[in-house]
Amino acid sequence: MSACDEVRAALLLGSEEGEARDHLAVCEACREAEARLVGIGRRLAAAAPPEPPPGLRERVLLAAAPVLREQGVARRRARAVAGLRLCAAPALAVALLPLVVYVNVSLVAGLYGALTSVLPRGLPLYLAGTYAVFLAGLLAATYGALPVIVARQRSG
Repeated sequence: MSACDEVRAALLLGSEEGEARDHLAVCEACREAEARLVGIGRRLAAAAPPEPPPGLRERVLLAAAPVLREQGVARRRARAVAGLRLCAAPALAVALLPLVVYVNVSLVAGLYGALTSVLPRGLPLYLAGTYAVFLAGLLAATYGALPVIVARQRSG
């Protein structure tokens, strides 16, 4: 496409930017066409859009039906996959909860057994109990946050 074509298209669309002005200063043919193209552009902009032929909408929708149907299926499939992904992480976390609790209870019991042989009476129970409460709070915070995480994933 030549510079003249671009300038004439810009004149027709009513856009007279700096490059078009610069070109008009040096191109006699575009200067001669300027008034005519600006007038045509104004008349086209002022004219009401033509009425479409009868039945055009139905023909277009009929021709587009397979594509629209395919897009609808793809959209439903994408929503289903997104729903599965949304449920997968929390479901896995809940499924693993008994294992996490078992490991933590074993850890606290082992800690208590080891501390009993080293520390004076009463102190191992206090330390193991404090650690057990800490682990319970950590588990409660982690699993309590699951609904918030799911809600954020659903909205984002």
